[in-house]
Amino acid sequence: MEILPSNRKGTELIFNEDDERCVAVAMTYGSADNLFLQVTNGQLSAETPSMVLCMATYGENTIRRQIAGRMKMAAMRMGETSIDLADAETIAESISQDSNARILGYDMVMRFFRWLEIGKYELYACKPRNIMEAWQQYAKTAINEQIRLKSELQSEKRKAEQEQHDKSYLRPEEFKAWKKKWTQSNK
Repeated sequence: MEILPSNRKGTELIFNEDDERCVAVAMTYGSADNLFLQVTNGQLSAETPSMVLCMATYGENTIRRQIAGRMKMAAMRMGETSIDLADAETIAESISQDSNARILGYDMVMRFFRWLEIGKYELYACKPRNIMEAWQQYAKTAINEQIRLKSELQSEKRKAEQEQHDKSYLRPEEFKAWKKKWTQSNK
């Protein structure tokens, strides 16, 4: 038996170290491939970084490659054989340049392909133009949903802060009792 050398790339983490937001994304998700796995398999979260931040962290080409790969997978799951690599790359480029996609969380961008697979959008053909029409419909609802998710998260954080404040806050009558006790003990 002969052991062949591995053709795997190194396990070093490659990301933009100049921006502290990018460092935070890389420390949270690890490699770009790990980010891809988490956003395609996980639940939607208001704290998922936007696609443009993912592009800044791991590089625009890496994110486009992931989107093109996910498009190919979606087409294959839909039983489409007419989509080729050039079409998938065209769709990935169009989505990555779309201003709506850039502000969406990366998990919401990836959810689009799942919705394509389950037939939420009627496609006449699996061509870039048809996919992008479905994307435009999806993006409108996804932006509203993201706004709602972020609003709910902020509301929960404010509520938790208020509860913490209420626990440590002395009411006026409690303060008067404490002051009276303190003055009597210091006489």
